[in-house]
Amino acid sequence: MNFPLLSRLQDDREAFARSIERTIQVCATVTLLFVALFMGLGPAVVQAIFGDKWMPALPTLYVFAAAISVGFLVPIISGALDAMLTLRSKKLRACAKADRDRVRAAQGEADKQIAVASGATESKVVTVSRAVLVSPFDAWR
Repeated sequence: MNFPLLSRLQDDREAFARSIERTIQVCATVTLLFVALFMGLGPAVVQAIFGDKWMPALPTLYVFAAAISVGFLVPIISGALDAMLTLRSKKLRACAKADRDRVRAAQGEADKQIAVASGATESKVVTVSRAVLVSPFDAWR
């Protein structure tokens, strides 16, 4: 739910951090309120909703409440990491494309020089050199 906002703020580290901090504060307040209610009023809640025969399940309610007190962070942190990694993967793809373009430009010059030096036609040299040099970069497309 926080991902679109964090994606827009990924270039502004301070705003990004403030947004995550505020989200955690709000979610922690609401979540920990319910955890405190279940921990403090657990027996009364179980008895009122399910009856006396479910009282042996009370320790399970406590474990669930303890897990929720930390588990609410997972979607928040996950959205933040997704937003940060989206930017990094875009930058990596842009760098890979720039590298591929530089290699192809250098190849073109090398192909011409090889063709002139060997007396072969340029098309034969281009086919061989591109098959050898550019193939690893094609995986980045």
